[in-house]
Amino acid sequence: MRTRLAVVLGLGLLLGGCGDDGTSVIPDGGLPGDGGGQQDAWACLALGEACTGAGDCCSLSCDLTTSTCSVGTCGTAGSACTVATDCCSLNCGGGVCDATLCTTTGGACAGNAECCTNNCLGGTCEAIVVGGCITLGNACGAATECCSLNCLADRCAPSFVCAPIGDICYAGTDCCTGVCTVPSGLTAGTCSDIVVTGAGGCAVAGLPCTDLTQCCSRLCVPTSMGVSICQVTSGCRLQGELCTDTSDCCPGPDQSSQYGLMECNIMAGTDPPIGRCRNPTGCNPVGNVCKGEGVNAPADCCNCEPPKWQCCHPDNSGVWRCFGGSDGPCPQGYDGTPDCCIPAGGQCSFSSECCEGRPCVPDDQGVLRCGATQCVPYGGVCTSTSDCCAGLICNIPPGSLTGTCGYIVEPPDGGTVQDDGGTCALPGQHCTQTAECCYGYTCYAPGGLHECTAADTGCTCWTIE
Repeated sequence: MRTRLAVVLGLGLLLGGCGDDGTSVIPDGGLPGDGGGQQDAWACLALGEACTGAGDCCSLSCDLTTSTCSVGTCGTAGSACTVATDCCSLNCGGGVCDATLCTTTGGACAGNAECCTNNCLGGTCEAIVVGGCITLGNACGAATECCSLNCLADRCAPSFVCAPIGDICYAGTDCCTGVCTVPSGLTAGTCSDIVVTGAGGCAVAGLPCTDLTQCCSRLCVPTSMGVSICQVTSGCRLQGELCTDTSDCCPGPDQSSQYGLMECNIMAGTDPPIGRCRNPTGCNPVGNVCKGEGVNAPADCCNCEPPKWQCCHPDNSGVWRCFGGSDGPCPQGYDGTPDCCIPAGGQCSFSSECCEGRPCVPDDQGVLRCGATQCVPYGGVCTSTSDCCAGLICNIPPGSLTGTCGYIVEPPDGGTVQDDGGTCALPGQHCTQTAECCYGYTCYAPGGLHECTAADTGCTCWTIE
């Protein structure tokens, strides 16, 4: 999957670039600041302005030899390029990045490469889709005009790593939905939605959001770009989320039918095949979202002794989900409490069923099991960012159940990596006190009963809505 390079509103600099030796590069999560403490809204510095660390800069890269914000690894003038997003200027002509920022729609052009849309028609830069939202790099007057919901310095900027629906793309891997539609005769296209029956109209992971109810995961988290995006929650995929196989959907691979089974409804014509999880059962499968505070969803949890709502609890990110195992001493399901949790190595659907909130990740056979460690270190397999150690994100290809814990932008060859991101903890990640959480999130004990104390284990950063 190609790293998405982006111009930040007329500055012509890369968002999420990594530096050479002597350059400070911010780790996973794209978090502002130097970690350790709650983060407020980010006012980033432009290229060339004085900085003390990567988190100060819009480019997420600070040259420590000059103490100024630097361009990361996007192509500067003269660098080789294949598509516009390889260049800091979004202007790739003749296989070489041009120093001039791409021309917005309506501007004069001599060729496709000059245009932010890569579409020069009759000497004028034209939109890829007439009447659609404004794509990356083009002029904007308000955030709501942009596909990314992000207008900075009068140009549309990215919302995060993947491109949202309607934004410019060159391949499916550029898009949060995994589908790029290129009109006949053009070299660039726009990201398309996955439209199937039974999945609902919610937004899949990676798409910009303004409210958690818009997201299939019911998890809308802030980013360093100043825009919030939908983020998958741990383990099996909830109704509406992307999938490539039924085993991706809750309750996860190799689970008994007593837990209720969702299925992956593949969208016709997609190559490679990709779809969304839907629920054809009469009850709400284990791991799927259920009715809770501020959540409009069924509370009829499969494999739960009546009343069925008693197995609906918030997970380690604060998302209300159906917990399984409602038998014997655990009528409310495997809710993560000491007497009702799944030990390391046990089969699970998501991490909050596991003792001490250990990550629920695939074994060598692809079966979801509670992990041996409290969080997944750098390079390990994950199902969501909440599985990873503090500050790392789970880089997941569109439609996949799993990804790898790492940085938004990997350090250069020979650069030093850490098992954790060295920054504040992201939503769902482990913490011992609220000061460790990013963006004003709170460090709660399992189940969200109270703020974490020294006597609690398995605490995570979240906000109860």
